[in-house]
Amino acid sequence: MEGAAKHGVLPLLHRWVVGARPAYVSAEVAAGIKRQAQLQAMQSVTLAGELLSLARRFSAAGIPVITLKGPALAVRAYGELALRPQMDVDLLVRARDIDSALATLAAAGYSRVHELAAGQDAAFRE
Repeated sequence: MEGAAKHGVLPLLHRWVVGARPAYVSAEVAAGIKRQAQLQAMQSVTLAGELLSLARRFSAAGIPVITLKGPALAVRAYGELALRPQMDVDLLVRARDIDSALATLAAAGYSRVHELAAGQDAAFRE
């Protein structure tokens, strides 16, 4: 189970083990896999909701945004949000919109975890 979690395929393992091959694992192992898959699914749904909220904020601010990876990829690649574990939300904005995007994120309650040095900030903006 640890290997599946490490490689981000635990929800797929859950679908395969519990749905298609329940006789291959003990009930205890299957329950652990199910529990972890459910936790990851809840996190994915939470992040998808946050992504939707941010997309609305960016739209209201007139900032075009492209979603990278995350919920969009999960639905496109797997057909189901819960089948791809997610840890964060990745957004792409135009270089000229970075300051407005950062202000929009701040208004949504986000803040930088780390301050960037001048060179790092320039690389970030690039």
